[in-house]
Amino acid sequence: MSFKFINKNLLVLTLLYLCFAQGTSYAQKYKWMSIGSLQDWYSEIGCEREEGIPHPKFGKVDQQTGWQWPADHDLMDCQAWKGLWIGAKNFKDAKGNTFAYKVVHAGPRVSGAGEFFPVKFYMKSKFPTPVVTVEGNNSIGLNDAVVDSVDPTMVADREIVNVVNTAMGLTMTRRIFQFSHPYHDNYIVTEYTFTNTGDTDGDPTTIELPNNTLEGVQMFWQYRMAPSFYSRYVIGNSSGWGVNTTVDTRGDGVKPDPAGQSFRTQYAWHGLYTDFATCNNIGGPITTVATNVAKGDTVWRLAAFQFVGTLTLHADKSSADKTDDPGQPSTTNTFDSDDPLNSGNDAFNLNKMAGEYARMTMGHDKRHLDKIGETNYVMPTKDPKVTYSAGASFGNGYGPYTLKHGESVKIVVAQAAAGMGWEAGEAVGKQYKAD
Repeated sequence: MSFKFINKNLLVLTLLYLCFAQGTSYAQKYKWMSIGSLQDWYSEIGCEREEGIPHPKFGKVDQQTGWQWPADHDLMDCQAWKGLWIGAKNFKDAKGNTFAYKVVHAGPRVSGAGEFFPVKFYMKSKFPTPVVTVEGNNSIGLNDAVVDSVDPTMVADREIVNVVNTAMGLTMTRRIFQFSHPYHDNYIVTEYTFTNTGDTDGDPTTIELPNNTLEGVQMFWQYRMAPSFYSRYVIGNSSGWGVNTTVDTRGDGVKPDPAGQSFRTQYAWHGLYTDFATCNNIGGPITTVATNVAKGDTVWRLAAFQFVGTLTLHADKSSADKTDDPGQPSTTNTFDSDDPLNSGNDAFNLNKMAGEYARMTMGHDKRHLDKIGETNYVMPTKDPKVTYSAGASFGNGYGPYTLKHGESVKIVVAQAAAGMGWEAGEAVGKQYKAD
């Protein structure tokens, strides 16, 4: 065997490893929830990382993919990333190594390889997938997903079931529900069940940690929103990764909420982009034809009218008390999307995991609008990137929980989108242009 041949094999193996470790689009299976006005993609790894799949319209990876609303129009993508970190304190692995803080990561930029292990991933539907033909040819939507089984007894119209083991021995069962009813099609509900199984890899035949008690377990989701893809190159390219995204919070107890707004939510919108000189960019007016804008679309329609966010519906008080804990999420925060903590995450980097766990458990942060000195909450005028040069992401942390072997907790959240909609956006844009 020649030295040259050995080098070629090493190169191939190295490339294969890098493709897996970096989570390229073909390394993980994914499915779209695509029967409502809100449509989004979901990965078998358990969370949807930055640039995780090709954009369905262009067939190549792009910063903005998913959280599309209203999805019956092109390029209504509002999502730049999601991330899920799960942390614990005083963790002891199967080799006897101890960690003051152990954190496993799926996103926002790492793939989850070696830390999250998909076990099951399939889609159920209440009805068979309809066959739509145009002049005798099948019509296939960009976001269509393969349905694995049909169950007419389902409550939801579509459901994705996703089971994932983690290197911590905590198994996540994720059930994602979507409805096609026009009064209920702009939100998607996800039920998470976290169980201390002791299974730290993708092999169910061996339980590596049969007696471990997990202490200080904290689940932390983070979101980088960027409404919308359609307005991106009109307003400015960096709006595509959310440099002007503005975030607000309700139900955190930091300050009194307006009447009727005590629900637990964080939400975002297309905020002020100070480099856009044509006019006030709130709402994303299409003032000129640019990349991705339809030729002749010059009526100044608003294309970034979306409000997008998450809502906590339920979080167990403990493994023994399954009633809803109104104190959850225990952490709500905003942070710079390009903060070093958001890249290069590693379940063996002790210093970094300590910083990650601190963010996950920090409690309720000062609200984003207050951080930038905003006083006009109805029509904000402050630059949202004053605090964060790359734009603001927001996070929700749940816990801390103690889970003995076999114990579990459940968390239920909804992701949603709303706003004036396409038709009203066109009418307002025309009036804006006329004025």
